[in-house]
Amino acid sequence: MHSVSSAARLCGVSPSTLRAWERRYGVVEPIRTEGGYRVYDDEALRRLTRMSSLIASGWSPRHAAAYVMNEDGDAVLPLGMTEEEPPPPVPPTQDEEDQHLEVVLQAAEELNAPRVSDELDFAWSIHSFDDLMDQWLSPILNAIRKGGETGRLSLAGEHFLRAGIERRLKRVFQESEQRVNATPRVIVGTPPGDHRVLTALGYATTLRRAGCDVTYLGSGLEPKAWLDAVAESSPDVVLVIVPAEEDAAGASRLIAKLAKTSPDLPVYAAGDGVGQVTGDHATLLTDVITKCVERITSENTATVGATNNGSSTSQAHEGRRVAVVA
Repeated sequence: MHSVSSAARLCGVSPSTLRAWERRYGVVEPIRTEGGYRVYDDEALRRLTRMSSLIASGWSPRHAAAYVMNEDGDAVLPLGMTEEEPPPPVPPTQDEEDQHLEVVLQAAEELNAPRVSDELDFAWSIHSFDDLMDQWLSPILNAIRKGGETGRLSLAGEHFLRAGIERRLKRVFQESEQRVNATPRVIVGTPPGDHRVLTALGYATTLRRAGCDVTYLGSGLEPKAWLDAVAESSPDVVLVIVPAEEDAAGASRLIAKLAKTSPDLPVYAAGDGVGQVTGDHATLLTDVITKCVERITSENTATVGATNNGSSTSQAHEGRRVAVVA
């Protein structure tokens, strides 16, 4: 028999991911000891290891679970599929997304750390990173904000859930390779007064995964700190994240100051509150995160290349630095 931690280690996944597979897909049914502990027999371990292998080769968790549960010896893969050519991923339906969001909120409401960890790991396992940013991040942040406003979530519950998401985003950010001479150079952050980091961290991570040289400054910097960062790091692009409508006024003032001190520096603004930003000093991005990042990189990588092909490349940037302020 194998404990949860032992089975997870042997399968190459986290215990929370293993529990999520068990609960969501019913791929195994653990045995309960007299003391109430969950253990797995060799057949369950075989199924879990098989599922982990299929997912590692490109299968979606849903397809992998369905195949493993119907596998019998040398069973033929359904629909003529091969392990080298996995079936196309099946994105969660809207009902499934809504149900999962409700489960996450319930766990945060109860400050149930293992359940929150399980559900966040599950979300990470069934979405690509781009889909997490485009389809999952904004709805869950809006749900957290609404939960706090209505009293469903305590302040502790809000911070508890945000912290779990932040840890996972930071891990992806750190694991994304920062290439030498990456372009463009971007600074990312949020305007003064805002201390919500998740949307900005999502943009910063997506930019870094797209090959940009990203300086992520965090949240709530005053204008002087922004201006100092620009002077010190000489970015090619600044991205101001506006998490909510109430942040738009501060963002508008910040953007105006950036335009005054660095009139040739491209400034972009994005986030749920970007529609309320005033002035004409920034390009306002209203699409999903990955599309916004594609636009930033496509519009500025070419510019960097043109600059670097000029006569003074020694004083030009070797790569563009994107500064993200949350």
